[in-house]
Amino acid sequence: MHRDSKKRKIIIFSLIGILFLMAVGYSAFNTKLSITGNSQITSNWDVEIINVQEGEKTGLAESVKIPTWTKTEASMEANLYQKGDSMSYIVTIENKGSFDAKLDNINLGKGTNEEAVNITFSGYTKGQTLFKGTTTDITVTISYNPNYEGGETSSEVNTDFESSQANNDPDAPKTYLVTYDCVTNSGNVVAKVTDGTNTVSSSYNVTIVKPVDITDNVVTSGDGLYKDEYENGRYVYKGTAPDNYIMFNNELWRIISKEADGTYKILRNETLPEKMAFDSKGARTTGYCSQGNAPFAGCNAWSSTANMVGSPSEFTNVNYSGSVDADSEMLTYLNGEYLDSITVNKDKIVNHDFSIGGVTYGNNDLQSQITSENSYKWNGNIGLISVSDYLRANSDMETCGTHSTNNAANTTCRHTNWMYIGGTNWWTLSPGADSAPYEVCHIRSGGILDYGYVGGSGGVRPAVFLSSSLSFSGSGSQSDPYRIIG
Repeated sequence: MHRDSKKRKIIIFSLIGILFLMAVGYSAFNTKLSITGNSQITSNWDVEIINVQEGEKTGLAESVKIPTWTKTEASMEANLYQKGDSMSYIVTIENKGSFDAKLDNINLGKGTNEEAVNITFSGYTKGQTLFKGTTTDITVTISYNPNYEGGETSSEVNTDFESSQANNDPDAPKTYLVTYDCVTNSGNVVAKVTDGTNTVSSSYNVTIVKPVDITDNVVTSGDGLYKDEYENGRYVYKGTAPDNYIMFNNELWRIISKEADGTYKILRNETLPEKMAFDSKGARTTGYCSQGNAPFAGCNAWSSTANMVGSPSEFTNVNYSGSVDADSEMLTYLNGEYLDSITVNKDKIVNHDFSIGGVTYGNNDLQSQITSENSYKWNGNIGLISVSDYLRANSDMETCGTHSTNNAANTTCRHTNWMYIGGTNWWTLSPGADSAPYEVCHIRSGGILDYGYVGGSGGVRPAVFLSSSLSFSGSGSQSDPYRIIG
């Protein structure tokens, strides 16, 4: 009924072929790259049409067919019959690439009968950023030109959308070479980005970050990183307040040591919110854990003998010996529920040996104590510190370097040991070597190394080993902790 000649309608059959080739450029961004002289940025550049649908229509306008599209071309066909008719289409564009894109321009081509049809678009601002992983809608409207007085006609119109991802394979990643001229190892510079032949951008703000090697700043006195005099190739942080803070799991931790194998042993800066028992009373009652008062007070073995390195048949602690048939509740919690709660950089944790042998109360020979601790080992993800870890964190080894001297001068020693936390008792994993099999060494609130019943409640400071392949930024201070960058 729309074609009634008495209504003096002019019919325009308009075939609208929309070819989007948007001029898209990189949006200016700030990032951190570990580069020296030049570097390559590989970008998955993928800006494409993902949908075209009919929008609003006015008058007698009608869409002839369902719009179709490819990544770079959309086809719409509409009929317009009289002045005031218009048909709009919503073109959805998505940035599926790995870089933000800048929408530079849309070139509206003119049709074969350009005086009959007006083509406009909206929802787009020149220079707007299409962030990676986001979409934008551009509305293309085909309307009857109110100034057109001709007879029946047809018109074919193209709209161009240019993309710098002009590539034989639009999905193929592109690699760009970043070059810069910088006289320092860090700072903001303007870098030129090329594809090997042509300049892609000359306005990248690139922060050049030189990875930190903590062993570049080894000290022999005061606070800082020392060579470990007890284990070759190992470095330990000592002192009241060394710059050994590291951000891990979005929390502040502290670096205990860089091990001889290159791994980093770290300790949570604070105890966990909830105190807990090392091992509940009656949790383990067979073998080694059946002796003395262990069945009633709890057992001090960190792990089962089956899970110890080498799977020894028995765990011997001076006067007590036997198989350990289950892991401690502390081990089970830390490597189960607590490990599952780590959400950031969990993949940087590596399985590592923890020394779990016994410590004799009041001994005055740290080397012998380390040997005793190393007599049994457990390999896993999360543990606690040993007593020797605590002693070796003290910068005054002459006064505080053994179990005996630390306890005798605890009011002095706690001020030269960064591990000390005032007002808090917290567990180590070192069992007492000259006591019944229900006591484990813990650090008391005054800094004394004492035995504690494993069934009692104590603070928990998890310790883990991080991969030797990591790179860090930062200074290690509390306000600028080391951060994992690779």
